[in-house]
Order: sequence, then structure tokens, then C-alpha cells
Amino acid sequence: MNNSWLYRLIRGFLSPLVRTLWIRDISGLENIPLSGSAILASNHDSNLDSLMLMTVVKRQIFFLAGEKLFKKWWLGPILKATGQIFVDRNSPDKSEPIKLAQEVLKSGIYLVSILKAHVLRMDDCSSPKAVLLGWRCRLERQSPIGTIGTFEILSKHDKFPKFSKCSIKIGKPIHLDAYYGDEDPALARRITDEILMPAIAELTGEEWPPNK
Repeated sequence: MNNSWLYRLIRGFLSPLVRTLWIRDISGLENIPLSGSAILASNHDSNLDSLMLMTVVKRQIFFLAGEKLFKKWWLGPILKATGQIFVDRNSPDKSEPIKLAQEVLKSGIYLVSILKAHVLRMDDCSSPKAVLLGWRCRLERQSPIGTIGTFEILSKHDKFPKFSKCSIKIGKPIHLDAYYGDEDPALARRITDEILMPAIAELTGEEWPPNK
């Protein structure tokens, strides 16, 4: 799953292209640790979000990707070559991809994508993943990330990306080690709503909680 040399090769090829075509500015890279385990929790506006982060973060990152992304002719080969984690979103059993994510977190960086703040459903089960995985792997901190403008580059309705610019903001780490020992999904949901989502919303300039 690692394929670090191939990841570096692909990143080295894509980074100048992606930065030139689509990235306006980046801030907060110093908030990502240079070594050890880390979770990046980012808003998710576009299928390009993860690719953007792959090109700006110097360390190798891993994330879950659904079958639709693996089937895309231009994105699927990149996901496979860089060792991204396949997940069947229609399957009720997500134990295998979660197990692989925990393997990544023994020494690497794992990216959790969260729905855009103003469309986030309160029953969305993907949002507390960052908190729960952090607890299971005893991570002391998680870094919120806000991407702005990626939807305008490639929305879910677009087949090809547009020539527009986005911004990537990486916030200061959030420390969650005080909650060890009480690893309840309901508590993870509350921490997501009260700590993690407000931090991401502040980076993107959105309101949290969103107006109904």
C-alpha cells in the first residue's frame, strides 16, 4: 500500500501542474508534522480536494476513495498507484478500509474528508471518523483544513476541471487526548460539531452551525 517512491514520482510530476493551474495560495503548511502520525480533517467540496492536498503536503497522505473515483479514467490510476484505500460505499461492512486506515496511522498521515459545512447532514456518519480514528490510534492532535474554490474548479456535475483558482488553509492542530477513555460515538459526534467543524468553518469563512 505504501509505494512511496511511486507516490513521490507522481507528486513531483503533478505538483507544478496543479499549483500553476488551480492553486492561488497555501497557508499553514507548518501545522503539519514533519514525522509521525497525523490526521488531516478537510472539508470536501470536489473530487479534486484530495488531489490538491497530495500536491501541496510534502509527506505521503492516504484517504478513503469510493468505487466511482476508482472508475474514473484519469483519477483511478493515480489512486491505485499512490496506494489510496478503496471503499465500497454500498457495502454495510466498512471494517477492512477502516483497518487499513488504522495501519496507515501507525506512522503516516491519513486524510478524512468531511462534507461542506452548509450541506452537512447532522446524521452524516463520515464526519466523526477523524475523532474516532484518532482515539483508536491514540493520536494527540488533528489538523483541520479548509479548501476554498475547489467546487468552482470541478463540481460533481462537471466532467472536466475548469481553469479557476482555489485556496488551501491548514489550521493549528486540535488536541483531543483529553477525551481518551470515553470513546463513545455520541461524544465523537458532539466533538465534531462543537470543535472540529467550527475550526474548518473558520478556515473556509463559512457559518457553523449552518443556517437551516
